[in-house]
Amino acid sequence: AGRQLQRPDESATSKSSSPRPAAPRSQRTPRPTPYRAMHSHVLILLLSTASAVAYVSTPARRLASPRAAVDMSTRYRPPRRRAGGGGSQDRDLSRHNKVIERFLVQRAVQTQIYYLEQARDCPSANFIAEFMDHAGIDTFHGFDGLRVEPEEYIGHLLSSPPTTVQVRVSYGAVSWRGSPGNPYLNKEPKQQYEDFTIYPDRIGKAVLKIRDQIAREVREDLNRIAAEDDDLWVKRRVAVSERAPFAPPPPLDTSCFPDSTPTRRDTYDLLKKLTLHVSVKQTLRDMSLERTGDDLLPQHLWLEQVFAQSGFLAGDQGIGAADQFLECVLDKDIKLLSAGDGEQPVIIDPHSIVNQILDCRKLITSHYRDHLAGEREDDHDYYIRKQLERNLASALEVTKERSDDEER
Repeated sequence: AGRQLQRPDESATSKSSSPRPAAPRSQRTPRPTPYRAMHSHVLILLLSTASAVAYVSTPARRLASPRAAVDMSTRYRPPRRRAGGGGSQDRDLSRHNKVIERFLVQRAVQTQIYYLEQARDCPSANFIAEFMDHAGIDTFHGFDGLRVEPEEYIGHLLSSPPTTVQVRVSYGAVSWRGSPGNPYLNKEPKQQYEDFTIYPDRIGKAVLKIRDQIAREVREDLNRIAAEDDDLWVKRRVAVSERAPFAPPPPLDTSCFPDSTPTRRDTYDLLKKLTLHVSVKQTLRDMSLERTGDDLLPQHLWLEQVFAQSGFLAGDQGIGAADQFLECVLDKDIKLLSAGDGEQPVIIDPHSIVNQILDCRKLITSHYRDHLAGEREDDHDYYIRKQLERNLASALEVTKERSDDEER
């Protein structure tokens, strides 16, 4: 490329004895230089390389290998949404805030009952377990055990007056650190009833403090749920390649958190169930917004049926209900539904539907983390302020009624 070329008008190496007259510049034919030739070769090489890479990266080429086919199924890219429906701008995740608020108060009440039972304060434990018609909440393993709004529950608990109950006390038996052969001890214990005072306002303040601690733990555990969702496809792929049964994630090891509540493991299991319940509902809503006409999508009807068969993940379904639901959906076969004349058949892929649910749960967990961090860091003062406002409103109403009666 660095050689000097002879111009057409140079006659140093001309074979003819008489020099040729130089042609005018306008009539000269362009002669390709070595740089132009090298540039064209490089351009052709780049275009051929790009076409080869595009051919190798086509889905048909990847499906030629079973390993590649498994890798393709690990992550599903949802189809592009139609214009005017179902986009992320239509998602209002704040509608799910009440669910997490009720859950936190419920877990705080259940933890407070556990503390009272460990302290042998059975009268207070029974009182809070049956407060506002919540009998059985102490043994309920679900996220929807609170039947009223959390503000109403805490408000009534803080405003309830002290209650006196009769408790039975037994003493004087041989088994009470006495000697079996002591003739001065009774074989049967003496029983008598004593008055015991329960202070609901104190219990309510303790519930609020526990609620704040559980909220901090839930914020940390939401990150663990997102990490488990990312590892789900990896574990699923390993189980399929090794032809081994799919093992759900192990329970949360609370030994690493010595300062956490004693019920954190159950709280984490219920948190997974709650976020999955909300994610399925939000996914169904997104699918309903993707329809073009009045009929729902076949994927929507299929997921709605599976969700109903699982009891909507509500109520007391035992430990591990969230992992069992995902495993049940992933084990279902792919369905090919025939459409009408001239229309393409519809494919219902459970893996793609689960992936949409997990993508939605990732947004839900992120939203809940921001909600618990940004709103009312001190919920103790919030509930007390709400109760004071409620008491003030009721006092003003009573004063107004009395003044009206006096005028009459």
